[in-house]
Amino acid sequence: MRSLSCRPRSELAVATGPRPAPVFWLLVAASALLPLGLLAAGLIQRPALAGGFLLLLLFYDSAHGCITFAVACWSLRHRKLAVLPAARPTITVIIPAWNESAALQDSLRSLLEQSDQPEAIIVADDGSDDDSITRLRHGFALAPSPPPHHRATPRLLRSRSHPHLSLLLKPHTGKADTLNQAIGRSGSDVVIILDADSRMLQGSIAAVRLAFQRHPQLTAVGGVLIPTCAPTPMGRILAFFQRVEYLDTHVVRLCWSAMDATLMMSGACGAFRRQRLVEIGGFDTASWTEDYDLMYRLHRSLRQQGKACQVLIHPRFLATTDA
Repeated sequence: MRSLSCRPRSELAVATGPRPAPVFWLLVAASALLPLGLLAAGLIQRPALAGGFLLLLLFYDSAHGCITFAVACWSLRHRKLAVLPAARPTITVIIPAWNESAALQDSLRSLLEQSDQPEAIIVADDGSDDDSITRLRHGFALAPSPPPHHRATPRLLRSRSHPHLSLLLKPHTGKADTLNQAIGRSGSDVVIILDADSRMLQGSIAAVRLAFQRHPQLTAVGGVLIPTCAPTPMGRILAFFQRVEYLDTHVVRLCWSAMDATLMMSGACGAFRRQRLVEIGGFDTASWTEDYDLMYRLHRSLRQQGKACQVLIHPRFLATTDA
């Protein structure tokens, strides 16, 4: 990924408002360390204190959410973001896949049915050994695969029925390297990463494009995931609790994004300014949590340039995912 290149683009300054007071960070750190301290002391092992500890966790979670929400509202009120005119950004959607035959075609159809079509869709296959490739060839009229000069040479097949759809074939090297190779073949301004078991809801591409067009200083736009389970009684119960959990998580991320402090975006559905990914060398192939690691590296790179890593959690950038 270090060798990736892209067209030069002018850098735009980020307009930010005042930072939250240091006492806020002290309160957050103290509230996070207290439960860990109780665990380390072994208090949770005493039955008489188990109920109290659970109540403490509930109190911590509620207090943390309230404090974060309050500071986010304060930041939004005092921060003025420059809305600069910009050209319509081009978008490439990358779907990394490894043995995702059952879900991949539904994911692709959700993109092809978007009212605002991306300029390119790349399915990056990470050396699947199921029938994924066969089904994609038949379902989307992919060009026959030419014999490679070398087994490790990636090949790009294009769809005859959908000219902006292509399939990148490569050996199995892991998700991070697969994403990096696909990003290297993309020339778009914005790259959207969509997991193969996720389906994008209508209007998501248009929402992402408009966000990057209105705010050229944005580094990334995070999607909102809606978990789905099997249509059984137990599946509906699990889906309910998982949706509550996801909703809580996305609300917290929305608050953090108001303070330019988002450290986690959903790896299954996220959009990035491609130039920023190129600057930091793409995803770290040595990391087990490449999406989590990426956000820290983006923050570090931009802070070193005296800029803020601005991330928007967009409520109209929606996708369902198998949970």
